[in-house]
Amino acid sequence: MTHKNRPPPPPKRLRDRWTIQRATGAGIVLGLAALLVSVAYGSWADALLYPYAALLALTLLCGLSILLITFMDMRARERGAQVRPIRMFDVVAGIIITAPSLYAMWRLWPLLGL
Repeated sequence: MTHKNRPPPPPKRLRDRWTIQRATGAGIVLGLAALLVSVAYGSWADALLYPYAALLALTLLCGLSILLITFMDMRARERGAQVRPIRMFDVVAGIIITAPSLYAMWRLWPLLGL
């Protein structure tokens, strides 16, 4: 079969497209954006409350997805000692992204009135 006659590949599921690397990159970018918004939050608290909460929630989701993907991978595949440091790095990255955003959301939750 020639290249022109091949059928297109099936579309990838979200689970296949959302990787630890993408979650880490998005989490870092969203976390830094939340940090910048938190600096301005003191002056414009009313206007920035919900955007700040949305950035924190997205950062929290990225961190939790890193942990979930890592634990699913560790459970599904028995890997040798060579991959163990990489998985520990992923766990640490997930905790570093999750913990500050979870704490900030905990502090912000009463102000949201949900």
